[in-house]
Amino acid sequence: MRLTIVPSDNVVFVDGLLKRVECAGFSELAGLHAVQWNGTAGHIEFDNKDATPWTFKPNEPLDDVARFQPVVDAWYATEIPPPPEPPVSPPFVDPNLRLDAGISAALGAAEEVRNSLHAITGGFTPANFAAFLVQAKILSDAFVAMLEAQRDQPPTPPTPRGT
Repeated sequence: MRLTIVPSDNVVFVDGLLKRVECAGFSELAGLHAVQWNGTAGHIEFDNKDATPWTFKPNEPLDDVARFQPVVDAWYATEIPPPPEPPVSPPFVDPNLRLDAGISAALGAAEEVRNSLHAITGGFTPANFAAFLVQAKILSDAFVAMLEAQRDQPPTPPTPRGT
């Protein structure tokens, strides 16, 4: 059996399979950073994060893992959690729909302006010119708003249909 125990992370590997095991309750793990065992030999790594040169403890060889059997037993008693659900992809939205909506809105505004301009009668007078300018401003505002809306929308990457 290969064994790795990392108490600070509450992880135990047995023969390469990781399970989360609450390690705080095992007194044999106090002061340890890790236990490594390859089936015949191993070592103990001490938690030296706050050590000074005078209190540093080097790795200690290990020729038996019997004292860590309670941790291994807890590993066997722990079920492997199911894998997380894959993220749900957002529904496919055809980017042309956004373009079509902007074009339709601008076209509606342009048709209103055209009809208003055609309704101006009586030749070129200051009042007719003022009405023309108002309609031209409405048309340019609608056109600019359409282009800004198209520019400000993040592109939607195409997604294969049926996925």
